[in-house]
Amino acid sequence: MNCKVILQRYNAKKYLVFLALWICIVLIPLELTAQINTISGFIKDRSTGELIIGATVYDKESGNFSASNQYGFYTLEINNSDSVLLQINHSAYKYLDTLISSPKGSRRVNFHLKPKGFLNEVVVYSKNDFNAHNLYGVNLMSLESRTINQLPALGGEPDVLRSIQFLPGVTATSEGSSDFSVRGGSNFENLIMLDNVPLYYVNHLGGFVSIFNSDAINNFDLFKGGFPAKYGNRLSSVLDVNTLEGDRQTQKGKAKIGLISSSVSYQGPIKNEKTSFFISGRRFMYDLIMRPLSKLLFDGTSFGYSFYDLNAKINHDWNENNKFYLSIYAGDDGNIIKNESENNISNNYQKWGNKFVSMRWNHIYSPKLFSNFTLAFLNYRFTNGIKYVDNNPKILNESISTSRINDILLKLDYEYFLKTNLSLNFGLQQTYHFYLPNQLSEFKSENSNVVIDSNYLRSSIRAYESNFYAHVDWGLYKKITISPGLRLGILAVENKAYLLPEPRFNMIFKANEGNVFSFAYALMHQNIHLLSSTGLTAPINIWLPSSENIRPSQSQQLNVGYVKNFRSQEFKISGMLYYKKYSNLVMPRQEIGLLFETQPNFIEENINVGRGRAYGSELVFEVNKPKYQAWTTYTLSKSVRQFNEINGGEEFPFQFDRRHAIDLVVVFKVKEGVNFSATWNYTSGAPITLPVGKYQVPHDNNPNFMNNILIYEDVNNFRMGDYHRLDIGINFIKQKRKGERIWNISIFNIYNRKNPYFYFLERNDIEGQLSLKQQSLFPFLPSFSYTFSF
Repeated sequence: MNCKVILQRYNAKKYLVFLALWICIVLIPLELTAQINTISGFIKDRSTGELIIGATVYDKESGNFSASNQYGFYTLEINNSDSVLLQINHSAYKYLDTLISSPKGSRRVNFHLKPKGFLNEVVVYSKNDFNAHNLYGVNLMSLESRTINQLPALGGEPDVLRSIQFLPGVTATSEGSSDFSVRGGSNFENLIMLDNVPLYYVNHLGGFVSIFNSDAINNFDLFKGGFPAKYGNRLSSVLDVNTLEGDRQTQKGKAKIGLISSSVSYQGPIKNEKTSFFISGRRFMYDLIMRPLSKLLFDGTSFGYSFYDLNAKINHDWNENNKFYLSIYAGDDGNIIKNESENNISNNYQKWGNKFVSMRWNHIYSPKLFSNFTLAFLNYRFTNGIKYVDNNPKILNESISTSRINDILLKLDYEYFLKTNLSLNFGLQQTYHFYLPNQLSEFKSENSNVVIDSNYLRSSIRAYESNFYAHVDWGLYKKITISPGLRLGILAVENKAYLLPEPRFNMIFKANEGNVFSFAYALMHQNIHLLSSTGLTAPINIWLPSSENIRPSQSQQLNVGYVKNFRSQEFKISGMLYYKKYSNLVMPRQEIGLLFETQPNFIEENINVGRGRAYGSELVFEVNKPKYQAWTTYTLSKSVRQFNEINGGEEFPFQFDRRHAIDLVVVFKVKEGVNFSATWNYTSGAPITLPVGKYQVPHDNNPNFMNNILIYEDVNNFRMGDYHRLDIGINFIKQKRKGERIWNISIFNIYNRKNPYFYFLERNDIEGQLSLKQQSLFPFLPSFSYTFSF
């Protein structure tokens, strides 16, 4: 590839000049010769030593403040005086007032906060508090792990992805599914990260359970718009999940048994509170019963499905300026049907899942400069295999179809605290992608070995993704803070290179203590596209990168928000208006078969490229009282797509278009050791495509029998019935001699609402007429789980 040609083609020089000028303008306010007193350090949980993200350190005299970053680190400039009174605050912890001597120059001070009791453990909040120095308003929502475990759980299984579906602008893709849509976008438009590593597959059990084991999760942030410049390669949202680091003071464990899965976790210090570990495993247990039972009932044929998750983390403080982390995740789903007889064995199996290992290094160069280095290796694969063994004569036939992605990720992130009201975040990211869309390997043996390998769809594809980003948090005045940013990406795939500039901008205007306004703009690109099979017994998802024939998709989003606080934030109202515009969207033609095409570039030549729009409003009411917490959300939205070769080129409602959505969540402490929660949600029906008529033709083999041929016109011309459901949950907590016992009892769909899951056409046997039928999924469904912490 000729780099000079590429630069000329995309006129990259003007972007580099623009970037240099932009950085220079940002650095103008820096007072290079000023002597400033600075304190810096980490904010931690007093009981476990876990780092706390988003805690505020506030100087009561000067009004200066700082917030701990994603790694729990803060920096604060203070006045040149003998002592200074600081307040450290976080919504999930008791605030701390402390008087420290003022340093001459810089000083390292770590703070330890005490968690609040249950009455304030349920934490749902938008990070729009101006004192937290956050610039994303109601575009950024967070839930603590304690909140997730308090909510009603399907099958007794608390779930991260299902819990965020009670946040404004977020809806489930289908009943009971952990897949979610944000502001009318597809589920594969969401960037989902675990410990700084992007994931491709996030579900188990057909989407009813996510890969996130709630016992291993510390906290997560959900960005719905106004994305920080360090995030990219998705169009609709960013979900950034962090796992526990491990208790640095005491060793402890937890075991849980539920209707869906069982799990066990253990954590503790290794040496002198400088090193700690955490490990957690979860498994679906029913296959251990179903496989031997089915073999007895079905004359030698056994079948079973299982999934597992394994999370592990080790962190070590080398010294006060260097911290090291090693994170490991492995998760798989497996489905097998095995038939054994006297002379032969046949085995049909599918396996799919993620595995990654991530190494991080936090380094503090000075009180003003913090860095994080990440190196990660990720593997995603889907395998579909058929194996047949005949013992007489000895014959072995095996066919294995595999779709795989291997990523090597290198990230270097910096945070530079220039002044109290000015900080610069910048970094570099490099990713090597190896895509194997679908490879078929056939093995045959009869006195000789023959191995046949063939690549369907396309051969392996290699893509190189480079990104530079920078954004500034700048307090222009006491009432206005802005955050301009730029992400500059280069995608090189095959003989094509794309230059992808992505400007970002956020602004917060604090009119007074109770009224905060926000504005945000973000441009995003997505370099990979998901193609899903239809009509197959085992659904298969194939990821393809952009190429010479497929450009990266793009979205632009504009947001305006408002927050009103009452009575010291016991009662809060927040709202958001948003408009999102899509271009270069990719949709395969329905007749494409994903597994069985061998023609080169078949997919690229048989796709539709289109555009879309999504817009709406979100409203949230939050109440935080001493005895209960509650929030309710209402979303009014519309999402449409347009493709020249679909629906006559006219706009049509997108499959995740939900005109109205309402969520209500209440968590209440009944008495000591008894907690009650309830959730109710409503959404308008999803659009689907139904035939508008039919005609009949004689059957090929029986002229007296007529086949019905359905006639389709508009796409998504019918809406399913409205969806609504009430769930309740109750936790019984009791201290035992050797630990704590928790019984969780949840009831899903308490008033047995028959919500539509899908529709189908059924023929009347007598008259031969077709009628539309609705299929529901979950009825009134009680469940439980038992947890013992020791």
